Amino acid sequence: MPRPPKSPRPAVACLRCDIPMTPASMGALRMALTPPGRSKLRSGLSASLYVCPRCGRVELQADDPAAFALDAS
Repeated sequence: MPRPPKSPRPAVACLRCDIPMTPASMGALRMALTPPGRSKLRSGLSASLYVCPRCGRVELQADDPAAFALDAS
């Protein structure tokens, strides 16, 4: 089954410079983000990487932050 097209990345502003960050790629770096209490996931969640073209700040953002919400039980 073909994958649905990826939605465009949201605009992210640098916390230092307050200018738009540039989407980047992690290349050979492989990383899986796993929400608390869900360590048995076969695969982690994806993340997007951004770089500030002025100061070089790098920011990694979970593509599905709601998956990291802790249950209030």
